[in-house]
This record gives sequence, structure tokens and C-alpha cells, in this order.
Amino acid sequence: RLLVTVLLGLLLATAPSRQSSSESEEASFVAVAQKEAVLPAIARRSALVSQVSSSTTDTLPEVEDELGDDVETIKERNDHETNWRETNGSLVNAHEGEVFAALEKLSDRQEQISLLLRLAKTQAKSMSPNGPEWLADLSDQQLRRFAVDAIAREWGKIDLDATWTWIEQLSDESLQAAAVSGVVWNFAQQDFETTTDWISEMEPSKLRDAAALKAAKILAVTRPQRAVNWAAEFPEGTLQDDALTYGLHQWTAVDLDSAAGWAIELKDEGLQSKALPIIAAAWANSDPQAAMEWAGQFPDGIREKALELTTQRWLARNSDSVMQSAAN
Repeated sequence: RLLVTVLLGLLLATAPSRQSSSESEEASFVAVAQKEAVLPAIARRSALVSQVSSSTTDTLPEVEDELGDDVETIKERNDHETNWRETNGSLVNAHEGEVFAALEKLSDRQEQISLLLRLAKTQAKSMSPNGPEWLADLSDQQLRRFAVDAIAREWGKIDLDATWTWIEQLSDESLQAAAVSGVVWNFAQQDFETTTDWISEMEPSKLRDAAALKAAKILAVTRPQRAVNWAAEFPEGTLQDDALTYGLHQWTAVDLDSAAGWAIELKDEGLQSKALPIIAAAWANSDPQAAMEWAGQFPDGIREKALELTTQRWLARNSDSVMQSAAN
């Protein structure tokens, strides 16, 4: 209790003053003014670059001066992009040996990823049960993870069961995580109710938990209350804790009153003992003093945990101020 009292005193001493409405309006006005000035400049430069790229005659010196780039450099860059688009389009149906020869020559990571994405999309329609053979020859681990994600997304649209069987057979856990992320992301974007039913019907496993957590996080972005209610149905353990934490943080950010009301009215004491401290800690991001005062009203057992989490969150966000106050 003494520690909480001391930290609450530090909080009050170091809390930033609230910005007046006039200051807020002034900041908003400045942002708009900057936007008004920047956008025409961007449009102007875009028009000049287009003029240089399409020109077959000498460019006016003043245009080159205004762009600040050598005209030949601009043309070379545009030629490179044109050649890349043509190469990318022809390789997706090429022999895999040609694909990897092209990948090795590409120095730009985004171009490599673009090629893999199109390749996965094209081959998903005729994918073998063991997945693409070329995946084993991809030595770059980062590209392999991206390729697995892309394959899972595209193949999952066509044959979800076959895709999941393939994911289960992957021996590398990091690749499995990437594949789960891809297939769940794609599936959840189309029909979330079907996604939750599909996950709920799975046999308990690490992959099932990974899929459930990914789906809960996706849902929490747009429908945090639905995500929290779904997480509350999970069996007790790390999965439920992680899903609840993410969902409640999202919900608190958009509707603190509703999230707090939901937690206060919970009949399940075990679930309530998890939810209330999470909400208090999330509230501490925006108003630590109010969050700590609210947490101090919780029943014994929950109150101590809530104050601890809230204090930790405040300390993490104000460590410099605390150290400075302590030194003084």
C-alpha cells in the first residue's frame, strides 16, 4: 500500500498538464495548413516526373532543376520498373528453375515478395497435397516465411482442408506460424462466423491455439466486444489470457465505459479477476490517475493485481520522469 501511495504521488507530480482547447485547435490548424502546402507540391513533382518519363525530346533545364534529380536517373528508374512488371508477369507461369534464377538476380526485397505472391496465387489452383516443390529450395528464411504465408492465403481460398493438412505437416514451427497467420487472415476477412466455428471444431493443439489467437486479434480490430466474448469461451490458460488481453485493450481504446461495465457485471469470478486488471492497465495508457483510483475500489485479490498492473504500465510509460523526480 505504501508503494502504491508513493507512486501515486509521483504520478500526480509528473503527470503532464492537459492541453487547452485553443492549443488543440491551433495544432489542428497547423496540421491542415501543412497538408495544404505539401499536397500541391507532391502533385507538381508527380506531373514533372511523368513529363520526363514520357518525353522523347530534351527536357527543359528548369524542369530538371526543379526536380532535383538527373533526368537520365529518372528514366532509368522508370525503365527498370517497366522491365520488372514484364518479367514478373511472364515468370509466374514459367518453370520453377527460371523463377529462382530471377529471384537470385533481384536485389529489391519488395520485388522478390511481389514475384512470390503472384507465383503462389497462380499455382494455388493446381497445388499438390505436399505444397509447392520450389519452397524447399528457397534458402532465404524470411522469404520462405512470406512464401508460406502467401501459399496458405491463396490455397486456403480453394481447398481449406488440404491447406490445413499441409500446415500440420510443416516441420518448422516458424513456417507453421506464418502459414496459420496467412490462412486465418484470409478466411477471417471473408466470413468470421464460419472461421470461429471452424476453429472451435478443431482438436486441441498448438496450431489450433495459434489459429484461435490470430482470429481473435483480427476480430478485435473491428469488433472488440465480439472478440472478448469469444475469448471468454476459451478454456482457461495462456490462449484465453492472451486473447482477452488483446481484445480488452482494443475495446477499452474505443469504448472504455462499455468494456468496464461488461467486466463489472461478469458472473464468472475467475474471468472477472482477469478482465478488471487488464482494463485498468489499458486505461492507464490515457489516464493513469483515474485508472489507479478505479482499481483501488476493486475487491481484495483483484485490487492488488489491478494496482500492480496499472503501476507497471504507468512506470513503463513514464520511466524518465520517475527517475528524474527520484533524483531530485
